Amino acid sequence: MDFELYKISREFSLEYGTILGIIWLITFFTCMNGMMGGWQQADTPEVTDEIAEAFSKAAEKLLGVDYEPVAVLSRQVVAGTNYCILCESKVVAPDTETEYCFVYLYVDLEGNSEITDIVNVANGSEEAEG
Repeated sequence: MDFELYKISREFSLEYGTILGIIWLITFFTCMNGMMGGWQQADTPEVTDEIAEAFSKAAEKLLGVDYEPVAVLSRQVVAGTNYCILCESKVVAPDTETEYCFVYLYVDLEGNSEITDIVNVANGSEEAEG
């Protein structure tokens, strides 16, 4: 395995906790082993301004839950680009817990974007970490 990729995955694990670190590593190894077809690990987990803007435009259409991008996990070049983005999600209501999900974002060649899928993966409670 490339040392730089290992270092990034290790830093991500330490920064975002055990559950998210495990999710990151599973995604990393799945992408590296080619199990997802044309999907490739993102060059960096950083959510760039360009991706954040496309995400924000697409998320405007979603009601009842706020999604905050945490890290770009993988991408797939098609007639545009698909992104798998790890997000924190929270139902817009008092006393709700933060959860984590994979949000799949498609950005076409003209810069239009849409969310094509959302997959819940974990909640942020203490019980989920133990």
